[in-house]
Amino acid sequence: MSLLTIPVELRLRIYDYLPDLQVNNVLQALTPYSKLTPPVCRVNNVLRHETLCVFAANSNFMAFMDDEALLWSKRLSCWMTGLGSEALSRVRTLQLGRHWKIPTPMRFQGNVGFYVKVERPKRISMRSAAKAISISSSMESFPAAWSDRFVSGVQDDGDWVVTAGTYPYSKDLRGMRLESVELLAIHIKTYLIASRGQAADDGEIGLKRDDVEFIIQAMDIIASHPISTYQLTTTGSSTEQQQQTWSAMSRKLSALSRETLIP
Repeated sequence: MSLLTIPVELRLRIYDYLPDLQVNNVLQALTPYSKLTPPVCRVNNVLRHETLCVFAANSNFMAFMDDEALLWSKRLSCWMTGLGSEALSRVRTLQLGRHWKIPTPMRFQGNVGFYVKVERPKRISMRSAAKAISISSSMESFPAAWSDRFVSGVQDDGDWVVTAGTYPYSKDLRGMRLESVELLAIHIKTYLIASRGQAADDGEIGLKRDDVEFIIQAMDIIASHPISTYQLTTTGSSTEQQQQTWSAMSRKLSALSRETLIP
């Protein structure tokens, strides 16, 4: 029996049991060779319209942009176009990662990279508030060493949580990498708050194409400003060249924010 022959209400219930549409059960790794949507979204226009927003809201999207920048720019553009503005606004988790553009001889340190994860947590109701508090209190009992493995998310205001980190070493202090990704997270969070303006008070505003493009450009600024780990003074403080690189990176991030937010 075709899905199109049964009532819409029943189809919506069936979608709840499809593996590709499960809540927080799908990790969509965006690669140059992966399908952008699950099979059920590619059957016909009717099923695509009914399932695409469900797929976008329940999936965790991830992309590691280790190839050419032009390739990934087109790939993510195709992904956003394929979802459309409505489904893209339902996306709650997007993680992007890439390597620093490290020249020789720094390249012999290995492929060191960083990632940015933006999340829009679902609002909890009053009924589940007590449960959330109990979960939060239980997490406080976790070993302190566990929390040291992660960079705290930036969620001072608004609906979005922005988390940044380094890999393969978490909280990599070499070459001010940890400071760089923390600065990146602050700029992205500030942009997400400022770009919504007063409209954020009226309700949740989902992910937009401009948001993804801003994140990609900001990450490119960080990746193109690696700070040398070899030019250290005898006291371990940063050298003048390191300070110049940091200042140039900070200025470009600030300029990007101003240019993007000015109407």
